[in-house]
Amino acid sequence: STAAPHTSAPCTMKSAVPTAIFGLCCASAFTGQALADPVGDVLTLMQHLFDQVKEDGKAEAKAYDKFSAWCEDSARTSDHAVQTATEQKARLEARITKLTSDIEEAGTETDELASALAEVEAESKKAKALREKEHEDFLEDEKELME
Repeated sequence: STAAPHTSAPCTMKSAVPTAIFGLCCASAFTGQALADPVGDVLTLMQHLFDQVKEDGKAEAKAYDKFSAWCEDSARTSDHAVQTATEQKARLEARITKLTSDIEEAGTETDELASALAEVEAESKKAKALREKEHEDFLEDEKELME
């Protein structure tokens, strides 16, 4: 008689032992029998350890999800801050360029106005001197006429 070929995946020792222990723990829990022997105590302790590891795994998964969400939020916030700062930098550079141009124009205009003011002051001095001279001439003429 020939045996049918084994078609399932090979069972390794690492996976078989925990599976067997878990099976024994579940079997004893379903039968309602409390194991008073050392093997039963070990199985109970292993079941508690298994439950604790499961709870720890859930807690770690929850913490990881929370951390992952925080990382994604931080990345979005940072990306937005960088984009906003880049746009603001471009606006400020354009404004600096315009204001620099305005300063140069104002400087040129100030120089032109200072030159024009100097001309007006010079003309004003000439006109005042001429008026004073004419006034002196008038006073002399009037003095001669009164005599």
